[in-house]
Amino acid sequence: MSGNIIATPAYQAVDWQDFGTQVEKQRLGFIGLSLTEYDTDTVPQIAAGSCVEISGSIFQFASNESITGSLTSSAFNYIMLTVSGSGDSQTVAASWTDTAPSWNTSKQGYYDATNAKRYIGGCYYDGTNYKFKWIYQYQSTGPIARTLTPGIVGAAADTPSTILVRGYVGQVSVAYGKIFLRADFPERSVVTSLYSNCELSSGTIYAILSHSDRTDRAAGTAMATNSHSSTGALTDTSITDPVIDEEEQYYITLDRSNDASAAYWRGVSVGYTYVKR
Repeated sequence: MSGNIIATPAYQAVDWQDFGTQVEKQRLGFIGLSLTEYDTDTVPQIAAGSCVEISGSIFQFASNESITGSLTSSAFNYIMLTVSGSGDSQTVAASWTDTAPSWNTSKQGYYDATNAKRYIGGCYYDGTNYKFKWIYQYQSTGPIARTLTPGIVGAAADTPSTILVRGYVGQVSVAYGKIFLRADFPERSVVTSLYSNCELSSGTIYAILSHSDRTDRAAGTAMATNSHSSTGALTDTSITDPVIDEEEQYYITLDRSNDASAAYWRGVSVGYTYVKR
């Protein structure tokens, strides 16, 4: 099966009405939008000449359109289009919101909970910069949440030989054990959480997500920390420097700095969100 062109009727032909009906059906979900400053970190506008279908009507922006409203810092923010007026006097305005949209199959687009306001894209706002901008083209674009389970890549110089590694689980059987887990993230990622789970009878054991330049892991900066004083799971969602920098290296340190009794890591993972293009 292949796609077929919608034939253009002859001048004053009787099939003009059928032609118009077919064209009307094609505009469902149509989006022909661009953003200004798309590849920079500065504030975007909807670019002049952009067109979009909203609830059955086509709107065009004759000039660059500013996006109004305030943004939420350290979060993904979305561009929402709101229609006002009626008939041929309808207009549309763009604003920011941190409420994520839902996919509407019947309308073939992303809409709010009332299915009246269409979402066209967004960005991650770190408080200063507008990063990772995107425009919705398909259902797969926009922020995507994922979980990273890192692999063990090494141990500190003072780690005793009694540290055992079983898959993703490390056992620290004496004091001062330390294991490093490498963490690799896709481009345009934002870290959202650090999860760790362990068995522990006494003392303290840590899972620390850090980043540093690629020459000195020891001088890293902590992004999130789980400090375990008993058996169980912890999750840290207060992330420092959550935006992934491709020039940095990222890793988790499993650290046992006191007590000589055995401790066992059940699992460690990192939650992150990224924008797919």
